Amino acid sequence: MKFEELENLWAAQSPSTAASVEFTALKRNLIPEMKRRGRMFRYGIFMAAFGLLVIPILTVANYRYARPANPTWHWVDAAFWMVANFTLLVFMLRALRRQRTLLQQSAETVRALTTLSLASLEAEMKDFRRGLWIVPGLVGFQLLSLYMKFPVTEHGWGPFTLRAGAVLGFSVLLSSVFWRHYHVNLKRDHARQREILRELS
Repeated sequence: MKFEELENLWAAQSPSTAASVEFTALKRNLIPEMKRRGRMFRYGIFMAAFGLLVIPILTVANYRYARPANPTWHWVDAAFWMVANFTLLVFMLRALRRQRTLLQQSAETVRALTTLSLASLEAEMKDFRRGLWIVPGLVGFQLLSLYMKFPVTEHGWGPFTLRAGAVLGFSVLLSSVFWRHYHVNLKRDHARQREILRELS
């Protein structure tokens, strides 16, 4: 149900009935949105834990059978991604715990429910802004790793350019999806819910 439909229902009902209809409609729309963030955390936890299991296996297998040209960098690269995955896992677990605590709070009025949803939405937007600083660093390290694994002095620019283009292309594509979600969905919902709270004040 859209916000405009809520306004039409409000105008058509008596004050007590309208308040009940509005709260029910808000709850039906906002609670799934808040739970969606919890599902994203669980996906992230799974991927981080999966990385912690797979990275050591692939690192050892590549070292034994692919015989990297720069063994020292091979282990540095693996250690970096192990630390990155472990840090992400800890962050996701803590964020999921905070999200569950938030959802357990009582929301028996329109204002309480909107405040609860707004807090969840602002936490999600904060996570996106953190990613704005973290992702470029991860992409930069990945490009450095490719350069070290495929030095142009030995392999030429071809192998490095091909792999670097794939890394940059995938990063830009994924970042554009998150950028659109942030600006088209999150910012719009944030402004609308702040306006609802302002009108209820």
